[in-house]
Amino acid sequence: MAEILDNEVITAEILNEISTDLGYSELKFTDNEKFGNDKLNLITGDLVSSGILNILNKCECTVSDGKIKVDTGVIVFSDGAKKRITEANEFEILTGGINYIYAKNDTSTGKIYLVNSLEEPTDDFVLLAIYSDGSITDRRAFAKAKVELPTEGNSYCKKISTTSVPTTKTIMVNLSVANASKIFIRTYYGGDYKLVCFNTETWSVGEYFRIGNTSGSINYVTTRYVSNENDVITFEIDFDRAHFYDGYVYESEFYVYGGL
Repeated sequence: MAEILDNEVITAEILNEISTDLGYSELKFTDNEKFGNDKLNLITGDLVSSGILNILNKCECTVSDGKIKVDTGVIVFSDGAKKRITEANEFEILTGGINYIYAKNDTSTGKIYLVNSLEEPTDDFVLLAIYSDGSITDRRAFAKAKVELPTEGNSYCKKISTTSVPTTKTIMVNLSVANASKIFIRTYYGGDYKLVCFNTETWSVGEYFRIGNTSGSINYVTTRYVSNENDVITFEIDFDRAHFYDGYVYESEFYVYGGL
């Protein structure tokens, strides 16, 4: 476990794990020296921004049997603290408003824990998803390297899934794209399937593609390129012309290659 939450004794095994989690080869600490320094979180904080690391199941959130499930993964916070979720966690769905599913870094107690709440998160947190009107929406932001890393193997996928039109009729998707050159978008809606390659160098803001019954402008979903600022690309998924019938599912998977 590589969570360093207080002034505990830090072993070579923990330091090696920090290295491999961030995409480097193991640092090869092999002696028996112990590191008793509560500032070791700065190693992580100096190398990577807050968010989800691209290992394990990336803390993906799903809904099943009336419960919200948070899968395994590793979460990094703004101060470099890191939490490894080794087992899936389940939460009851809360009634009366939007459910915010997030990881909380409680610096006053030195504890990190998962939360499902009707109140928006504050202080040091990493948002994972929101649940509203029977649908769960991915809100994960993936950790981004602050230093140049080898691009081989550095990729991740952000998944969007819904079985009804969202209350806002749109879903905004933010993707960390440092050093990335291509994003593959795989979309499924009402029996239709589409695979689109987004090239960060050739697409213009405002470009879009649609899936569904576009010939009669009756029932389709539009994915639109909104912006590319500070190494974050934003897409808007527009459900204004979508109609969900029995068994209809909308799913999109955004595969980012070439960067964290």
